[in-house]
Amino acid sequence: MSRKINPGELYTHIELDSLTTWKMGGTADRLYRPKNLQDLQEFLKKLYLQNPQEPITWLGMGSNVLIRDGGIRGTVILTQGALSELTCDGELIRAEAGVASAQVARFAAKHNLINGEFLAGVPGSIGGALMMNAGAFGGETWRHVIQVETIDRQGVIRIREPKEFIPQYREVSGLKPDEWFIAGHFKFEEGDGHEGLEKIKSLLAKRADTQPTGEPCCGSVFRNPPGNYAAQLIESSGLKNFKLGQMQISQKHANFFINTGGAKASDAEKLIKTVQEKVLAVHGIYLQPEVKFIGQECPLTPFGKVGVLMGGNSAEREVSLRSGNGVLNALRSKGVDAHPIDVGEDILEVLQKGKFDRLFNVLHGPIGEDGTINGLLSFLKIPVTGSPVLGAALSMDKFRSKQIWENLKLPTAPYILLEDCFSPEELAEKLGFPMAIKPVYEGSSVGVHKVKNLSEIKPAFDDAKKYGQVIAEKWIIGSEFSVPIVGEQVLPSIKIQPAKEFYDYEAKYILKTTQYFCPSGLENSKESEIQNLVLKAFKALGCSGWGRVDVMQDQAGNFYLMEINTTPGMTATSLLPKGAKQFGWSYGDVVIKILEQTLNTSEDDSSLPSREQQAGVGANLVFVQTERGL
Repeated sequence: MSRKINPGELYTHIELDSLTTWKMGGTADRLYRPKNLQDLQEFLKKLYLQNPQEPITWLGMGSNVLIRDGGIRGTVILTQGALSELTCDGELIRAEAGVASAQVARFAAKHNLINGEFLAGVPGSIGGALMMNAGAFGGETWRHVIQVETIDRQGVIRIREPKEFIPQYREVSGLKPDEWFIAGHFKFEEGDGHEGLEKIKSLLAKRADTQPTGEPCCGSVFRNPPGNYAAQLIESSGLKNFKLGQMQISQKHANFFINTGGAKASDAEKLIKTVQEKVLAVHGIYLQPEVKFIGQECPLTPFGKVGVLMGGNSAEREVSLRSGNGVLNALRSKGVDAHPIDVGEDILEVLQKGKFDRLFNVLHGPIGEDGTINGLLSFLKIPVTGSPVLGAALSMDKFRSKQIWENLKLPTAPYILLEDCFSPEELAEKLGFPMAIKPVYEGSSVGVHKVKNLSEIKPAFDDAKKYGQVIAEKWIIGSEFSVPIVGEQVLPSIKIQPAKEFYDYEAKYILKTTQYFCPSGLENSKESEIQNLVLKAFKALGCSGWGRVDVMQDQAGNFYLMEINTTPGMTATSLLPKGAKQFGWSYGDVVIKILEQTLNTSEDDSSLPSREQQAGVGANLVFVQTERGL
């Protein structure tokens, strides 16, 4: 997914495909684009203090590189558009690592310096050109180097001489461990700059005629063997214009491989290996890749490419991001090719471009839990974790959830849907105090109020109304429990004991004083009773996959269904992981068990309510709306 990378901002779990000329590649754990050289020094110093062994990868303009689908662990430093200082002093030019090689060629000509025109044909930045002694049209980078500047992981900058390095064809040795090029000092000859610019135009025209410059490619894939040309060997092996999946050998130049749309790094790697094997069989020559392979290959799993839906724009965005990152890291730790998706208005484009095999939905609140995203994915035929459209929609709607449970004679607290013109006095008479006033469609206790007297009713309603329809519910005085479900397995109940008056958003995600008891302390018979009750409630709404059912127990020991969350929190303090741990499942185990259910999706969902149940619910809907609304 393409996004703007602001200088000086550290990004986590960021897709790298838009930063490469091949338009493919996995995700970086972290990515940083420095503001300038001084900012880079400070960043490296801090990074070293935090983790002296942090893996560091440098990325320029993204040419001549294949970032594998498994992504890059550690921190990527992006020099493109960052280390961009370019100066001239007589015959000497200093160019920082992020400056495009072609820019140096034009800059030299404008200062009446010649013999640097070949750099216009190098499709990358100076950092990469120094690393691999890049060349084009008979010229090579290191023939013009008089000094280089390097930096180490502690931010120390050094000036080094060419004699300390050994430049060869498409490679340079001599860099110390954990040392990288940040600038080059080049010497060119004085001459006619106008002629130099004309030569650059001629070389670029020649390049456009012979190379696929406007298509997603990395530059030359293979080095030219001694006394031969890789393109001729490939073409004479019968491979020119050969296509493998979404990767194709260019018609213009057989040493350029094109991403025709949606190809993965693994597809490019397969084509490279196929060409190597064919040329070796025909000519007895093994082609050495010029392109650099970085990052990790994706282990083979049955899940394919998995997107983790998180964020969104609901009131629960921050919680969703925390849950999503937890799931993302767990999937990756299990070898799954997982990618983050912060859901926005461009979600359809992102899904179509990403070519995901399945999705793990950790969107909290509307869109993610009300069946909207499920409906879209059903249309796109992309398997997704969690309940189908009907189950998600019904469970998100606290009012209709209660109607269905009431119709099936499952216990739930007395409730009333509030209209704008309701009477606080009449509401108090029907439900008594205390009562809960809360949004119909939000979760994580967003907008929930415990109301203890008449004067508190209207302010609580006005606040809850910000999130849509509002429901009032009799406050059950007693103990609060939450019971997770994964597939058909009901996990141990969890007793919640907030230090505050009730378990609101702050008690869930901010305060550290809330206590959770798992096992909950219920007697065996009561534990069986609550587990049987929540499974019936879960299936009654057509839910499946995974979820969490919240239950209150009054002082007489009776249970009351409160609500179902079909996309529960997966943060460090969330309840589902706590129940899973008590059952013997690690966080990673439960994430995989949830994802495994997407391997067996079916249009015929037996978890949906029966026709008789649906008919009864329909009748009850009319009754409640006409008789119970205030």
